[in-house]
Amino acid sequence: MFKLFQRKRKPQQAAGREGSPPAGRGGSPPAGRGGDYGANIPALRARLNELDHDNLVAFIQANFPAVIDQISPAMGKSDKIDELLDYCRREVRLDALEAALAAYRPPPLRRLAGANMDIDLASPPGTIAWPQDRCPWNEAEGTGEHRCAVKGVSICRYFRGVEFLDTVVCAFHLPGSSEASWKV
Repeated sequence: MFKLFQRKRKPQQAAGREGSPPAGRGGSPPAGRGGDYGANIPALRARLNELDHDNLVAFIQANFPAVIDQISPAMGKSDKIDELLDYCRREVRLDALEAALAAYRPPPLRRLAGANMDIDLASPPGTIAWPQDRCPWNEAEGTGEHRCAVKGVSICRYFRGVEFLDTVVCAFHLPGSSEASWKV
């Protein structure tokens, strides 16, 4: 029964999956688009599989935002990897994918105390009865508009969850900032 739901690929597409040019293109990349038909697809797939699910989505969002529209939260990790590889193959961006993976370092996570569970770190001082760290993104921009998660509205791209006891896990950092300077 599972086979009924699998995507079927034409033989030409299957041959093109492993780095060869797509059928019908004459074996050379489109003019002005760069040549990345020699990319090692299995090695790229293996490197993408090394990322955990959250870091894979963050990687795609940061480096290939057009792919975010093609994936859904219900998709599994391997389906998201397939979408990314298919996109890079179609757009002749496998070299860009390889370079982005080589440069990618998963963001360090920050643990921020005092989150109330609507989930934000934006309560004005003196309005709550417990200590609360400020949202580092709000702090960096001098604003109070960013929220970690608001039911039915949004989830911050840096939000990585909540740990016991009411500690927000956040991936925001300013370029060049030191992880040692963060409260952990």
